[in-house]
Amino acid sequence: MEPALSSVLVTLAGCVALVALSLFYLRRWRIERPPIGVVNLRDIVIMSVVLVLIPPLYLRLPSFGVIAVLALVFTVVLSTVLRPVLGQKASWLVALALVGVEIAHRSLALNDVLVLLVLIGAANLWVQSGMRARDVAVFAAGLTVYDALATLVFPTMVDFFGKLATLPLTPVLGWGSGSAGMAVGMGDLLVVVLWTLTLTKSRSLAAGLVGGALGLTALAALMLVLYLGWVNRGLPAMILLGPLILVQYAVLRRRPERTWAEYAGTPPVPLPVVDPSPALKLLHGSTGYLALCGDEVVATAPTAAEAARLARGVRPGQEPLLVLSSEPPPH
Repeated sequence: MEPALSSVLVTLAGCVALVALSLFYLRRWRIERPPIGVVNLRDIVIMSVVLVLIPPLYLRLPSFGVIAVLALVFTVVLSTVLRPVLGQKASWLVALALVGVEIAHRSLALNDVLVLLVLIGAANLWVQSGMRARDVAVFAAGLTVYDALATLVFPTMVDFFGKLATLPLTPVLGWGSGSAGMAVGMGDLLVVVLWTLTLTKSRSLAAGLVGGALGLTALAALMLVLYLGWVNRGLPAMILLGPLILVQYAVLRRRPERTWAEYAGTPPVPLPVVDPSPALKLLHGSTGYLALCGDEVVATAPTAAEAARLARGVRPGQEPLLVLSSEPPPH
C-alpha cells in the first residue's frame, strides 16, 4: 500500500519548514559553542563513525536503554538551541518538559517538533563552529556509501527504524502510521540543513537557498516515487542527496569561502601594540649584565659570566640574579 497523500504533503511541508527555520536561526541567534575549536575533517570522520555505529548498537540495546540515550541527546541539544532564545535556566526546563511529555504521552506531532528543534540546533552549532563546504561534502559522500549499503544491501537501517518506530523520540520527521505513513530520517535531513547553512555562511544566501531547494527537490522526488508505488520499500535518500551535494561542491570549490567570523561580521581581534624602543636599545645600544643579590646591584659586566664571577666575589655563598640591561650602571 502506498503512503497517503496527506502524509506526503505534511512530511514535505515539515522538511521545507526545517530548512527555512534553520536559516532564520542562523541569521538571528548565536549558539554558545563549547571550546572545541573549529570543526575540521577529523571531526567529520568522528561524526561519521558515530553515525555508522549508532544503528547496530541501538539494535542490541533494550528499549529502555534506547529511550534513555535518546532522551539525553534530545534534552542536551534542545537546551542548546533554546538557550539564546529563552536563557539558560528556562531552556533546560522547557527541554526537560518537552522530552518528558513525549516519553509519557507519545505524540507524532510533538516528536516532529522535537526533531525539528534538534536538527536546527545541531546544524547551527556545527556551522557556527566553522564547518566548511568541503567538510559537508566529505560527510555526505561517506553517508551516501553507508546509507546505500545499510539500506539496500544489508537490513540494518530497516531493522533500526522498525525498532524505533514503536518508541518515543523517534529520529524521523514524518506523518501517518504504517504503510500509509511517510517519514524522512534525521541523518538525511541533517545533511540537507548542513549544506544549506554552510553555503549561506561560506558563499551567500542565494547559494544557500539554491542548495536547500535542490535538497528538498531530491526528497520530494523520493516521496513521489514512494507515493506512486514505483518502489515498495524504504529508499536511502542519500543516493540522491550525496551526488547532488558533490556536484555543487565541484562547481563552487574554487571560489573563495567566507569564515564564520566574516559571515557574522565579527571584528578581528586587534593585535597588541608593543613599544619597540627597548628592543632597539638592546640591539643598537650599549648593553651589559647586572648581578643582583636581593634588591642590590652588586656587580656589572659586559657578559653574564663575568657579572656572575664578580658578584660571587662581592657576596660569597650567594647566587646572583643576572639581568640584561641596555644601560648598565658604571662599576
